[in-house]
Amino acid sequence: MKIPKVIAVWSPKAGAGKSFVAANLAYEFAKNNILTAVLDFDTICPSQENFLDMKVNDDVNINKAIKEENEQRFLSYFTQNQKYKNLFLLANGKSTSIDACYKVEYKEYVSLIDRVKEKFECVIIDCMTPYMDSGTMAALIQSEKIVTVLKQDYLDVYNFIRYENFFKKINIVKWKHLFILNGTFNSVLEKNKILQMLKLSSIIEIPQYKDMNLLNNAINDDSQIRASFNKIFDTVTSNIVISKIEDKKEPKLKIKLFSFNTKKKNTKEKSISIVDLEDEKDEEKVNNANLGSKKKWPFSKAKNNDKKIDEQEEIEETSEESIAIKKVKKKYDNILID
Repeated sequence: MKIPKVIAVWSPKAGAGKSFVAANLAYEFAKNNILTAVLDFDTICPSQENFLDMKVNDDVNINKAIKEENEQRFLSYFTQNQKYKNLFLLANGKSTSIDACYKVEYKEYVSLIDRVKEKFECVIIDCMTPYMDSGTMAALIQSEKIVTVLKQDYLDVYNFIRYENFFKKINIVKWKHLFILNGTFNSVLEKNKILQMLKLSSIIEIPQYKDMNLLNNAINDDSQIRASFNKIFDTVTSNIVISKIEDKKEPKLKIKLFSFNTKKKNTKEKSISIVDLEDEKDEEKVNNANLGSKKKWPFSKAKNNDKKIDEQEEIEETSEESIAIKKVKKKYDNILID
């Protein structure tokens, strides 16, 4: 079993049931004797207190926890589940205003996640849907796995496809997502169509709720629901991937979080010396290249082919997406990804 340190539970469309999934997944980890912390980053509609059947003090909020330097007092902001002793929750109390939540910056959320994962075996984050939210962005980037919750709705799928192009620009690749269907399909045709749209061979399904009390308390012993979350747990703990693809042929670069493709059309590319392309060329060939030799090297054709492939794979942004990306870039301009 490979226990992921950070799991983000997110949905491309509000109302898909991500908080329900986050609570039940946390229960599965706690049930397997894993010390688990749930962070409720949903500042608009925090619901983990109800789902996990916990009572969070009204004066507790994430902002205070972030600023607390004393480790003992920091842990006092967490609420322990009375039934499952290794399950803890950090959430905003009822007296916390939405304005106070939005004052928390991206770097502060990252610092909080790093601090919590040092003290717990697994951290599960209930995210908001908008990627412009600092907490959501921190959770998606810092997580090892993103549990993406969809409903029986084509809009959920279309929204994810729209988000996918943006995720590629900030290095969140598709295989980092584990797709969950919250509520079974009424038609096999619908399921096949959605799988085709997402280019997936299968998807984990959670059956329709038969007991409406599930909306008030997520931890339920319904056999079908428990079987679904057992499968999610097994998948998450056996299929952990790195958060970034590293190409061994290329040097590892440190890039800005939102430094997108800067390639401009109708501009000449910078000249590349032979040393850049083939480090093991003998000194004589290198010297000839530096003297401005017009000799055509055999790899020049391959270089042109690679350029054509890159141009074909480049994603054209819509005007709305460009505006959104500029806003995000401005907000997180100085943030770096290792």
